[in-house]
Amino acid sequence: MKKTFLLFCFFISLCIYGEENTNNRESYEFGIKFQKITFVPYEYKSIYSRLIEPKSSLKNNDDLIFPAFFKYRNFDKKFGIDIDLQTLKTNNLTYDSIDTMPSGSFYYQNRLGSVRRDDFNVNFLYLPFNSNPQILHFGLGIKKIDREFTTENLNSSGIYYDKINTHGLSIPIKSNINIFENFDINLAFDPYITLGSRKYIKQNIFTSYYDNAQYPFIIYSYTNPNAIAQILGFQIDVSFSYRFFDRFKFYFGLNRNHSEIKFIHSNEANYRYFDGTKTLLYFPETQDRRFDSINSIYFGISTIL
Repeated sequence: MKKTFLLFCFFISLCIYGEENTNNRESYEFGIKFQKITFVPYEYKSIYSRLIEPKSSLKNNDDLIFPAFFKYRNFDKKFGIDIDLQTLKTNNLTYDSIDTMPSGSFYYQNRLGSVRRDDFNVNFLYLPFNSNPQILHFGLGIKKIDREFTTENLNSSGIYYDKINTHGLSIPIKSNINIFENFDINLAFDPYITLGSRKYIKQNIFTSYYDNAQYPFIIYSYTNPNAIAQILGFQIDVSFSYRFFDRFKFYFGLNRNHSEIKFIHSNEANYRYFDGTKTLLYFPETQDRRFDSINSIYFGISTIL
């Protein structure tokens, strides 16, 4: 709440200062979005043992965020800069599943955990057309993605932690099409790739019944600590904007961020041991493709200096 209040004060001060700027060939735009996110992390469908089958859609995977953004345009120099930061977090993700074991099938309501993802973008844009510079602009961007997954399983004792830190590049392609006075359609397509490190820990123990007695059930996973995390994806944004009082702009838009996450040289090995039957199961690294899917709808407001 304090950060939101400070951002609001900063936003108002920019509006007051902006009254002195009358240069239409150079502009600074500061804004904030009110964005409703639906996040489906790859953990929901990436099954480590190949035995757990989801039987319901993911629950509690919505978030309301307030990302800020900045845009600079210099039409004389055909140059622009876009900066934005998106932070989302989902807690207490749950879904129903069936776990098929040699002794039979068991139905569960699974508490998946919490996932946090930060996407930070700095894009440097080239505006090639003098007569209508906003119709097409493209360039090169710097992208940073930090991702953290932790479990909240209250029915067992263990650690399940997966943290990814990556840096990379994007190729932003944008277009602002004027429909009528002060009303635009804004299109953006940003493919990207990032590389970085991964810290992964999975150790779990709980009890299970066998022959009217309780026995420990142990799950352990190992990965190469020097594995390389790769995130390859794209972001699409379609919005409508209306400029009013010459200094303000209102946005309504849709956004989709889709990415595939790979772990290079991970050498992942997964073990399950059940003491009741003295059974040790080994599952090598799966070849399942891991996807993060983020869909959102937003309203935004900005001031233009």
